[in-house]
Amino acid sequence: FDGNYMSSMVRPTLTTMYQDTSAKAAAAIDGLVALMSGSTPEKRDIRIPVRLIERNSVTVIK
Repeated sequence: FDGNYMSSMVRPTLTTMYQDTSAKAAAAIDGLVALMSGSTPEKRDIRIPVRLIERNSVTVIK
């Protein structure tokens, strides 16, 4: 996961999913700060886009 550099150093190079960990952390911190201030959190979906980084570990099956 996360498209880290190690996935491009092995053979075959690995396909990974890039996740914006900064955005995930910011969303988690926002929720924690709200809880610490006494707010009652409402149930909600937080969507943070991901991106497929396709390398040599996947191929089209014919």
